[in-house]
Amino acid sequence: SRKITPVILKDGIKSMDRQYVHLSQVVQEAIRVGKRKDGEPVILQIDAEKTFHKGITFYEGNDRIWLSDYIPPDVISIYKKLKT
Repeated sequence: SRKITPVILKDGIKSMDRQYVHLSQVVQEAIRVGKRKDGEPVILQIDAEKTFHKGITFYEGNDRIWLSDYIPPDVISIYKKLKT
């Protein structure tokens, strides 16, 4: 949600009351899920290569979702759709 974005950019993504952080592989899926809490959700992009090199583990949740224990703030940015 837009309300929590500043906290995420400062502290990273934590699992909170869930077992893992859930990461959508497809932007449209992230938007759909984000709209559960905010009509205009902020989509965050994770630098997966940088995250991997920091030793953060990813787990395959299913064909659309990846899981992790924690995503540090320095690998998170606000997604900006590229114009084609």
